[in-house]
Amino acid sequence: MFCLCSYGRVKPNIVAYGQEIMGSKISTGQEQVRQVPVVVGVVCLLVCVIPENKRRDILNLASVKQASVEGIAKLSCPNMYEQGAGRVDLLESYEILKRYRSRASIFPSILDYTDHPYSWPFSRQLLYAGEMSIIFNATLLNEMGLIGYVEGQPTWHPSNDEENLLSIHFYSKIIWPWTSYLALYMQIKDEGAQFSGLIEGNVTVNIFSPPPPGEKGQ
Repeated sequence: MFCLCSYGRVKPNIVAYGQEIMGSKISTGQEQVRQVPVVVGVVCLLVCVIPENKRRDILNLASVKQASVEGIAKLSCPNMYEQGAGRVDLLESYEILKRYRSRASIFPSILDYTDHPYSWPFSRQLLYAGEMSIIFNATLLNEMGLIGYVEGQPTWHPSNDEENLLSIHFYSKIIWPWTSYLALYMQIKDEGAQFSGLIEGNVTVNIFSPPPPGEKGQ
């Protein structure tokens, strides 16, 4: 099992099977490239899903990554820094790309620190008042344009008032080309010193892509 690495804190994005697959190398003539031909083959097959007259409008780095990471088969043992989203699944990614609509997304889309061993080492670290911020960098994928911006500040929506004990600050730069990061700084507030339990909620991020000349923005 080998990885396909990409931009963002969680690397790799996906993994694929590969062993003793040879490729070319200038100095020695050939070398083991392992997973690369497997993933390239998957991407080529996915490209064929889109009608030729629509490929220029839909296919780019972000849309292919979205279809790849959202269509994966999650492995049971490796953590997120060993498998990324999981093992590439051509058929599931095919279904996603076949009905694809222009959009932006975040990888990983769910951050569950109770999911062990996938969320290791975070699944072994309890959050408590007074500790330093826990930092997690998610990957932003923006198919809507080569350049994008996080409009305003992302917003943390706790599920209830008790879960407002978690403070999250965000940081992100320009999204270019098609991808960037969203840093989350998470810390328990001082008034949560006596709290014990799970905290749940959602984060809302608005992404804007300026339009090319003669077109409307998204």
